[in-house]
Amino acid sequence: MSVQRALAFVASVTALAGCTAVLGVRDIYLDPSAGEGGVDGGVTPDGSAPPDGSAPDTGPAPTCAGADLQTDAKHCGRCNHDCLGGKCEAGSCKAVLLVPGLDQPVALAVDAQSIYVTQYGSGTIIQTAKDGSSPKPIITGQPNVQGVVIDGQTLYWSNRDFPADGNTRKGGVYKCTLPTCTAQLVSAANFAVNVTKFGDQLFFGGNNESKLYQVKIDGTGRIELDATINKPFGVATDGAHVYFTSQASTFYRVPVGGGALQAMGSAAGPTVGLTVVDATRVYWTTGDKVLGLDKATPQGVPTQYLSGGQDAAGLAVDDANVYWTNYLDADGDLRFCPKVGACTGGGTALAGGMIRPFTITTDATAVYWVEEGLPGAGNGRLWKIAKP
Repeated sequence: MSVQRALAFVASVTALAGCTAVLGVRDIYLDPSAGEGGVDGGVTPDGSAPPDGSAPDTGPAPTCAGADLQTDAKHCGRCNHDCLGGKCEAGSCKAVLLVPGLDQPVALAVDAQSIYVTQYGSGTIIQTAKDGSSPKPIITGQPNVQGVVIDGQTLYWSNRDFPADGNTRKGGVYKCTLPTCTAQLVSAANFAVNVTKFGDQLFFGGNNESKLYQVKIDGTGRIELDATINKPFGVATDGAHVYFTSQASTFYRVPVGGGALQAMGSAAGPTVGLTVVDATRVYWTTGDKVLGLDKATPQGVPTQYLSGGQDAAGLAVDDANVYWTNYLDADGDLRFCPKVGACTGGGTALAGGMIRPFTITTDATAVYWVEEGLPGAGNGRLWKIAKP
């Protein structure tokens, strides 16, 4: 997002992926006679050879015979493409509203069974099943909570408040053990943001003090990885480097454990947005751009998945696609593009008509995201959509 929007966002709340379809996937069109046997070598209903003596077809039988791939929510666009509770329209799955009425949800994490969502406005983290059933608060009293990680039975989060003082101030990174969740301070910081985890280490920004931190999950061994870049925000790590956005004009990384700061890519301009990594690349949002760069060539020219005309903020990747949200006060949306290949027209919209859609995460079958809504309005929402 732009610096102006990012600063407006901070002030208001602290006043304190046209791309083509998924590569390598074709629509499947079925022969109505398949499975009925005949001169084409198909199997008869009992699996015996056809009466002409030709060998039976030993390939898999069709799995969605008779399905309308344009409207069938279990076979949307192709066989066995399940919309996970959403409608199928014109061969595309539609978004599913999981939880409405949230107070500025700004971060989320998923595990095998549940979704965990931070509410910046109310200082609450909720847990809900992946179908949106049984949402419940699991921790309250966490001012300006922003950033959440789930690892086994341990939940970690960051509070964007002044440094924890054992009294009213609770800025820093915390953890608790589920299913009961009693907050335990890991490391105090001035406006801690967007904690992430790798191994036994946590990484996060001290946004108000312009510092980037690394600390063990037991709270020991804290390191200031950087204290020169203005207001770090999005944080990601691959275990070798920590990558971060900020209000500086460049995207940076620094070695885990400390070392020289390194500028990434050739793109200039404030990089206040989020960042994610995969095995070979790092990706980040910077207002009107979504960028990706090979980690092995940090001074290379980034791939531009989006360039101009939108307000990219949230970000996630899977094996095939890059997903981002456009953080707009009206008609914000979720989009994607293939990680490899052309990305034109600002990406393909998966869902739209939202107020400030923000952070994103994925699992094997779905994309999940939060719609922040407006401060004090209680109109934030949690969504999911089947992967395209």
